[in-house]
Order: sequence, then C-alpha cells, then structure tokens
Amino acid sequence: MLAGLVITFGITFGCIIIGGGIGDFLHIPSLIISLGVPIGLALMTFRPNEVAKALLTLCCMSYRNSCDVSSEKSAKVLRQLIIYFYSAGIVAAFIGWIQMLHANMDNMQDIALGFSISILTIFYALIISEFLLRPGARRIEASLSA
Repeated sequence: MLAGLVITFGITFGCIIIGGGIGDFLHIPSLIISLGVPIGLALMTFRPNEVAKALLTLCCMSYRNSCDVSSEKSAKVLRQLIIYFYSAGIVAAFIGWIQMLHANMDNMQDIALGFSISILTIFYALIISEFLLRPGARRIEASLSA
C-alpha cells in the first residue's frame, strides 16, 4: 500500500506543483472543517476507541500487509468516514458559496477566489476518501477474509 500511496500522491501533487503551486490548494479554514467535521461525526457514531483503532489500523496497513489491530469494525468506521468526508466537503462548499454570494458581486476576482476556496473542501474530501480511506477499508477487509 505504501508504494501505491507514494505513486498516487506523488503524481497528484507533482501535477499541482507543476500547474502553479501547492499554495493554491492550502486553505487552513477549509482544512479545519474538512478534517474536523468528519472526525466529529465519527465520534458521535462510534466510540472514540473504535475511531482511534480504525485510524491506527489505516496507518499500520500503509506500511505492512496486515496488522494485529485489524477488525471488521475498523473497516466499517473507515467506510463511514468516507461518507462523512464527502458530506463535510459538500456542506463546507455550500458555506463558501453562500459567503461568496454575499461578497461584492462587481468584483469578479473576489468571486473567483471565493469559488476556488469553496471547492477545495470537495477536493480534500476526494483526496482523503479515495486515496486513503477506501483503499484502507478494502485492504482491511481483504486481510480479514484471507
């Protein structure tokens, strides 16, 4: 899994850097809502130790083929986190769009900036869900059925 992560993130972020720079893709408030809301939702759905175990298993599976902490519950938590990350990304994008529409509509530069920031949350959800969580959940499930 580690080789896949290096290739996937390397190609993605390499293209970002070539296309203009990583700074265009970093926005702290967007990161906070994109990471904080899904974790908060997971903590409302599962016990804290279940969430921690799932995330620990995800980290462990990144470096090894199997982990002692793998469980069906960890895979379930990761699958639910995928839904929560997408939900948080969409809600945060809507928040950004509403704020953007309240901006000065005569200034297209402000509108374009607001729009680009608002869709970052969806980008973060895609990256986290499809590059980390889904492969991790599949890998856990495969290790349990083997």
